[in-house]
Amino acid sequence: MNTLTSNSVAPSPLADAIAEALPPPASSPVTSVMNNKVAIGFLNQDTDVQLVTDSSRIGVLMTGNAYYPSPVPTLATIATAQAAFAAAVNALDRSKPSTVRRNQTRLTLVQQLRELALYVQQASGGDPEKLLSSGYPMQRKRGVPPAELHAPTNLRVRQSAVSGRLLARCKADGSAKSYQWRIATAQAPTVWTTNDTVTVARSTFDGLVPGTQYLIQVRAFARNGASNWSDSVAMFSN
Repeated sequence: MNTLTSNSVAPSPLADAIAEALPPPASSPVTSVMNNKVAIGFLNQDTDVQLVTDSSRIGVLMTGNAYYPSPVPTLATIATAQAAFAAAVNALDRSKPSTVRRNQTRLTLVQQLRELALYVQQASGGDPEKLLSSGYPMQRKRGVPPAELHAPTNLRVRQSAVSGRLLARCKADGSAKSYQWRIATAQAPTVWTTNDTVTVARSTFDGLVPGTQYLIQVRAFARNGASNWSDSVAMFSN
């Protein structure tokens, strides 16, 4: 394929996207996620120089690539369109005819690269390794919603050496940012006193009436909101 002569070529959005999407090295094994999609946004975002470079890269990487035995359009067709576009860009001046020629050859190349992207999508089956080997980038997936935060477990309450004080703790959850505790008496189990949130999975309840049975619950907070309240744990204040 022809390439442009340039003293300074700006970084390519396609190259950056491919670099970001490349899987981790073999020393960090991961399970490939299928049904990834070919990204073609670079076809509109690229400057003329970048599109020449990126289309050339796709042609080089797909040539002899066993994953893509029968490209549609053929790589020869892509090479012809890329060469015509590169020549039009190199010959570009302020005249209207040269601008029209550049625009027409770019449109032809972009249309053919879009068709080739459809072939890559089908032939790769969405496998990230196969897809990236074509020179096309993968679409970035939108953020996966955080997993549901479950109510804290292993809630434990014990009496303190200080009269009228109960000490409570629960199992810390790595995804929790903070915890909120509440307390009620067994005689009025729906009348809760709720404490301010804390960042640790424990709490101290003071000023309790000795000999009174209390119910204690806790819930956790994360980016996606609060969990349900935990099961109650009952304990008499000493």
